[in-house]
Amino acid sequence: MDSFAARLNELLDETYLNIMTMEEQSVRSCNLDLSTSEFHLLQVVGRAGEKGITVSEIASFIHVARPTASVAINKLERKGFVTKERCSKDGRAIYVKLTRSGVLADKYHRYYHRQLFSQLTTEFTQEEKAALIRGVEKLNQIFLNTIAQRDR
Repeated sequence: MDSFAARLNELLDETYLNIMTMEEQSVRSCNLDLSTSEFHLLQVVGRAGEKGITVSEIASFIHVARPTASVAINKLERKGFVTKERCSKDGRAIYVKLTRSGVLADKYHRYYHRQLFSQLTTEFTQEEKAALIRGVEKLNQIFLNTIAQRDR
């Protein structure tokens, strides 16, 4: 591994751990019976809006096996954050939707992220912001391409 790759690996590992630590602190402070990964699942379901999203779509979006997503969604349903409803047009299809509690938890999580990143961005110049966005977009695209190649 060259020095750039080694340093990038070190920085991304440290950044990931710092973000996860901050999110865990936020999760503990909100007194909801949710883990960070459950908040992220609620975010995926919330993005689907009123129509809902299937477990297969959730699994695909978060890159896990369908049974893994199903177990996680069932747990969120038992906790009262999501409901599952059969599609009226295709009785085989089941859509996951947020309950009122799920909507409130998702709003809390989104608010936390907006506040966090609004605060962080005050530390950057306009040029640094533009360069950071370009770099992260490119990095994310490389990750997505790698994931797609491995899924083939």
